Amino acid sequence: MSESSCCNEKELSLDNICPGCGNPAVDTGTVKSMVKFPLWELKPNDKFFYDDAPDSPTVYFSTQSGMLIDEEDVKEKVFAKHSDDDDCYVCYCFQVTVGDLRNASASERADILRRVKEASGQGLCSCKTKNPKGSCCIGDIQSLIKRFDKESSQSD
Repeated sequence: MSESSCCNEKELSLDNICPGCGNPAVDTGTVKSMVKFPLWELKPNDKFFYDDAPDSPTVYFSTQSGMLIDEEDVKEKVFAKHSDDDDCYVCYCFQVTVGDLRNASASERADILRRVKEASGQGLCSCKTKNPKGSCCIGDIQSLIKRFDKESSQSD
């Protein structure tokens, strides 16, 4: 992966760590690009955290203002909350769905992963603005591939 990749780790500090889960704050640009409502409804300098709990309707929350942004308020179906839905993107930049991976052969899945890594390494991704979690999807793709490869081998 090249240094220009979106997959580089975010710089962490105590003021951008969620006190509840320990996860880093989501880039403000991510939240701005994902919400359906007018941006003036956001508070200036508010920090948001991403809620990846599958059973929670909340996608973003602020520990400063107490604002909650639920799934109905965001433009994209959230992979962490719909990881079994064939029509849900796992890779928002290159439009790879759960169904694309589920219905592909093992070699086709490996090729999809290779192509996403290659394109990301060339700086062609926009994870901060296209992926609701605001970070790279490659780990999610790899997890799904492992799961589907295992399911395929068990059904043989």
